[in-house]
Amino acid sequence: MLNKFFFNFISLFILREMKMKWTVIDRWCSNPFLIQCFADNIRKELQKFPEEKRKEVTILFSAHSLPLKQVEKGDPYPAEVGTTVNLVMKELKLPNPYRLVWQSKVGPLPWLSPSTDDAIKGTYFMHFFIKSHLYVHYKDTLKSNFTGLVQRGRKNLMLVPIAFVNEHIETLHELDIEYIKEFGEKVGAERIGRCPTPNDHPLFIDALVDEVKRHLTSGHTCSEQFLNNCPLCVNPACYASKKWFRKTTKSF
Repeated sequence: MLNKFFFNFISLFILREMKMKWTVIDRWCSNPFLIQCFADNIRKELQKFPEEKRKEVTILFSAHSLPLKQVEKGDPYPAEVGTTVNLVMKELKLPNPYRLVWQSKVGPLPWLSPSTDDAIKGTYFMHFFIKSHLYVHYKDTLKSNFTGLVQRGRKNLMLVPIAFVNEHIETLHELDIEYIKEFGEKVGAERIGRCPTPNDHPLFIDALVDEVKRHLTSGHTCSEQFLNNCPLCVNPACYASKKWFRKTTKSF
């Protein structure tokens, strides 16, 4: 996205000197108000489960996935999402089991796993393996290894869209309809809850205000992490955009 912004912006100023300078708030995975916002939504959603079931609800933090070829180059996204998840669980102080899962994969290339849908219903790999002669010998092992959480006894789940800030098609349709209604009913889940995204939650608004305030008073125009290229990046556009941002985010 930043590379596209860079190319689109410089095309507007290619024939004249650009005098505009930028400051960039580029990451906020550990903002305390954001963490409290997610924790508050989770607590409220847990109250919808029967009291005797609450402690056994498995919390699935669902984030938008990323192609493995990007991750292998050193993209910090998975680590930063994981940071948010760990801080939310620390804030909750609850014994519930939890996992970070990944949604919205497109195309045939490998992406981050486990996927949210596979965590619920199991992997499709078994459908390809079932025709193999090995299936006869390893049928019981295969059935246990390639089933989802519900089929393994975790019949109460909660989906938390952890890397989204507002409701959209990937929460309202992908999570609510495809995963919860269709997959949940198919595999026999007792209940799959879903936390709302931050939207206009007061703590989320506090998080936005806090980020802007701390940014403006920090004396920094952006973080060094933002200007740092992924270790194995070979995309010349990334180098060009980082160089441009470094130049246009100099201290005023």
